[in-house]
Amino acid sequence: VRTTDAAGNVSTDADVPTITEDSTAPAAPTGLDLARNSDSGDSSSDNITNRTTVTIEGADGSAEDGSTITLFSDLDGQLGTTTVDNDWDMSVSLTEGVHQITANATDPAGNVSDVSDALTITVDVTAPTVTDISATADTITITTSESVMSGESGEIVLLQGQTRLADIASDSSRVTINGNTVTIDPSDD
Repeated sequence: VRTTDAAGNVSTDADVPTITEDSTAPAAPTGLDLARNSDSGDSSSDNITNRTTVTIEGADGSAEDGSTITLFSDLDGQLGTTTVDNDWDMSVSLTEGVHQITANATDPAGNVSDVSDALTITVDVTAPTVTDISATADTITITTSESVMSGESGEIVLLQGQTRLADIASDSSRVTINGNTVTIDPSDD
């Protein structure tokens, strides 16, 4: 390229930069997952958590480098954006409930991908409540407002008034948990 001004002065030749047209949308992000350290459920891969600030990540190489990932929740709307550098993750805040999380990618040329497959994340910050307690000579049955699980180091304390009668490990053979029903054998082992 050469330019000439009004006085007739001519510039030296300059190289024209290569211009690449990019009108192709990137692929939708894949592999959305709740990061293991954000998943507080019964397992570290069940996508159930009691945390409202969590990290969501995508599979390595699942989006074009330099692209901007935007996360969405069907409950909370747009959650945020991050830039891809081979892999990506994003810390976001979620309200209590069952979320369908999706993402799209916008490449450096401004092309937007389709929306990803949804990731279901359950945020449950409400502890179960006891709705009923019944006892027979052989068992104590406790019904709760939602399904419960055994804790690794939890214990059940049996009281009569203020008197402590027994401590039973929640993972003991004396405790049976079935959904929202906990059955306890109060007898000594």
